[in-house]
Amino acid sequence: MIGRLAPIAISLGAAILFSARAIYDPDLFWHLAQGRDVLAGHIVRANLFSATASAYPQHYTSWGFEAALAFVAGHTGLAGIEVVQGVLVAAALLMLYASARVRHSVVASTAVLLLSLFVIEPRAMPRPYLVSLIGLAACAFAMERWLRDRVINPVPIAIVMLLWANLHSEAVLGAAFIGMVGVCEFAWPSQLTRAMSARIVGAGALCLLVTLATPYGVGMWRYLVENAFVPQVLRIAELQPPTPQTYPAFFAWLAILAAVLLSQPKRLWMWEGAVVLVFAALGLRYIRFTPLVVFATAPILASRIDALIARGWDRRAVITTVVAIMAVTMPASPLRMARAWRVGADAMAPPDIFSTDAILFARAHGLSGPVFNSMNLGGYLSWMLPEARVFQDSRLQAYPAEHFTAILDAAQSPERWRQLVRGVDWAIVSLARPNELSGVGKFTDAEWASVFRDRAVEIYVRRK
Repeated sequence: MIGRLAPIAISLGAAILFSARAIYDPDLFWHLAQGRDVLAGHIVRANLFSATASAYPQHYTSWGFEAALAFVAGHTGLAGIEVVQGVLVAAALLMLYASARVRHSVVASTAVLLLSLFVIEPRAMPRPYLVSLIGLAACAFAMERWLRDRVINPVPIAIVMLLWANLHSEAVLGAAFIGMVGVCEFAWPSQLTRAMSARIVGAGALCLLVTLATPYGVGMWRYLVENAFVPQVLRIAELQPPTPQTYPAFFAWLAILAAVLLSQPKRLWMWEGAVVLVFAALGLRYIRFTPLVVFATAPILASRIDALIARGWDRRAVITTVVAIMAVTMPASPLRMARAWRVGADAMAPPDIFSTDAILFARAHGLSGPVFNSMNLGGYLSWMLPEARVFQDSRLQAYPAEHFTAILDAAQSPERWRQLVRGVDWAIVSLARPNELSGVGKFTDAEWASVFRDRAVEIYVRRK
């Protein structure tokens, strides 16, 4: 009974701690704005929120996730978004445990669950990539079942992939995971025959084909290719490499995984090495992929922990060691996290960054149409003030790359800035997050009047 209840309690407790807190996520609001249009019967295919790139094609959006999120927000407010976030985090953690538990002990599976918590914590935000954590764990679960039962049935995972592809683009990585295992087992059979391995390769190909079954067709693949080139234009945090100082739990996971694999080299199969190397490389290159490493490799780590227990390691010592590692790598104590409890708009739209008073002011004074806005406020305006047409937002594939480089260039010259914003008569800039894309300090008294200011934003209008 304790073994069954522990992972549920751990997953639910983590989901509550990670969800009922203030987050800074500008992307949430344009997901909501796009979801509102989907619910109105329009699949978003162009940048309809924009004053500067309204016809620019949108090759792919997480339309299913966005519609569900907008439906929840429309009926329950932003507090409902917290509930959705908590449910998805808990489901991801329970699926991770289940994938490890297929072939490994309760102790080993619980150990990897505990070690995963603070790898996931920095990325536990109400974004569609939470669905990808569940999806990749489902792929690992299916693979473990195939390896255990030696029966390859691709239909259930293909159905998962179909749903996943309409919720988030990283479904492609799930198909790649399955195909990679199949190819490695075919090249160097370790646990399956070549005939079985060929069926897994076929399952991976089927899953990849299924990712085309969205309203955007090959648009998902184009979107992923374009996303890979974003860092060449802008330094976006989630597309930068993680550091041990900011992501200690992720590096602890990699270190433990490397240590146990190297200590048991005769147990290392080709497919395990390929999965570890590919997903570790992704996580080390991009912050946004750090949690995927955990979900792809959890059963591999659980198998090595079981091997250590079989050699004589005490089960209680394993859990004690894991808890000690968690204590070193956690960003704050659970008690401190609990004290930071936030609900609704206080959590999803922190007032020190997003200003509802500014939105009320804009509505009261008829501010609408084309507006210059800081990059981090674009989605918020699209959701809260749909009559506005934004200058930019954080959907980097929603604008041509030269749009952002033009803003960066104009920020260096008052004359170029005047030319850049000649088509707008009002502006709202982020005082909380000033940078070269924010417009802070660019709206001079000679041409512009400040008509609203609080701790988060400032609104300007042209004096004319």
